[in-house]
Parts: sequence; C-alpha cells; structure tokens
Amino acid sequence: MGSLVLVKPADEYKIGEVITFKSPANPKELITHRIFDIEIRGGKMAYITKGDANEEPDQRKISKGEIMGKVLFSVPYLGFALNFVKQPLVLALIIIIPAAIIIYDEMKKIQREVKKKRKWRNIC
Repeated sequence: MGSLVLVKPADEYKIGEVITFKSPANPKELITHRIFDIEIRGGKMAYITKGDANEEPDQRKISKGEIMGKVLFSVPYLGFALNFVKQPLVLALIIIIPAAIIIYDEMKKIQREVKKKRKWRNIC
C-alpha cells in the first residue's frame, strides 16, 4: 500500500505476477494485487487476485480487459508522497514558494543593474 508502481500491458498474465486493475467501486482508483489463481469459464479467463497483506483472495474475479498491466517495478511509500503533493494547497505552496523566491531574486538583480547604470551615467 502506498507504493508507486510502473505497469506495462501484457498479452498474458500468470499466477504469481503482480497486476494493476481498476477498482470496481471507483474506476478512478487503481488496485495492485498478485494473481492468486486463474479460472477459465466459457473460454474466457478470470483472474483471482489477492493482496500480499490480505489473508484471503479477493471475492471478485478480474477479466483481462480490466487489467491495466503487470508491475515492472515499484517504489515503496512514494505513492503516499505523491498523493500528498496532489492536494491543492500543497501543490499551490510547491509552486508559489519557489516562484516567489525566483521573482525576488530576479528583482534584486534588476535593481543592481539599474544602480550600476545610474552610477555609470553620473560618472560620464
């Protein structure tokens, strides 16, 4: 939970592979679980998944069309940080504070240049 994962679609998925699929309750939410078992019914594959921290497999079976892809690699806890940064106030602060520092620094540079030009005019 909270990991950032990189997924890639595949032609086939095997037991033991970790896959990412859309949540049935909220299509904007993605779930990453391991394939626990595969059932074939009517010529179609249904994937039974299980979260590594869960004791029981998920009750809902996943069709191939619901799978976003299999996990190539993951970075633990980075997902929590990215979700935190996505909050509007935090995002605004991440943009506003550096922008204010850059603007302040540029204004100081302009002010120094203006002083140099005035000084040079007074000499000539």
